[in-house]
Amino acid sequence: GSAAALALVALAGIVGTTVLLRFLSERELERTMASGAAQDLHVGTGQPWFQALVGESSDVVTVVDLGGMIVYQTPSVSRVLGFPPGAWLGHQVRELVDPADHDELAKVLASAAKAPDSSRTVELQLLSRQRGPRHTETTVTAISGDRGPLSGFVLTTRDVTDRRSLREQLEAQAETDALTGRANLTAMRRQTSESLRVSESGKVAVMALDIDRFSRFNDSLGHEAGDELLALASDALVRCVRPWDLVARISGDGFAILVMGANVERSVSR
Repeated sequence: GSAAALALVALAGIVGTTVLLRFLSERELERTMASGAAQDLHVGTGQPWFQALVGESSDVVTVVDLGGMIVYQTPSVSRVLGFPPGAWLGHQVRELVDPADHDELAKVLASAAKAPDSSRTVELQLLSRQRGPRHTETTVTAISGDRGPLSGFVLTTRDVTDRRSLREQLEAQAETDALTGRANLTAMRRQTSESLRVSESGKVAVMALDIDRFSRFNDSLGHEAGDELLALASDALVRCVRPWDLVARISGDGFAILVMGANVERSVSR
């Protein structure tokens, strides 16, 4: 019974209030939620218009009862996560979430329960059948009647794995020197600030150096040879520092080394 009410509310999250009112008036919806008639759920979700709407949705809508059990999930779970429709019915929703995000899921459900009918969005990794964990933006809404108690949650999930991957690639490119593959000036500044913030001793060291007579070498042997020399120099510097120190190319032939962690003075003197 309660599953029927929750699934109908999930429908509202998929198609929006305007579309929903084409099929149910507000009073009819309230009466259905109050009665929680299983037959209404069976008839409603079996209608061609309902199947067409949820079948083409790019989101997965999951309805969860107060015990955390999945009582309804849109067929789009097949396309987004690779699981057959209905495969997760009767399972705990936390089983669908990567274990690393279980605490985050518990927090957002508890927060949503304190303010029914308002939404909260959280990033969660969900399991998929063949592609490994998928990064998602999941909006959680706690559902209750006008005067009734809390009855469950609706989770609307969008796969943002590709978008996140592109963002990470762009961020990496913004902090990477294209010639040497090492960090650039932007990365050096950010990492220096971060190291100062978290350093227990409050100390870090930055060493700056350049290649003597690089311009003469570059002009006489050509830019290709100059580029090769810069790449070799960056590799040599990396071999001279500890794994957690940072080597960056900060100008044409200029490099910087960020020395951080324990024993900064001794590491610099060496």
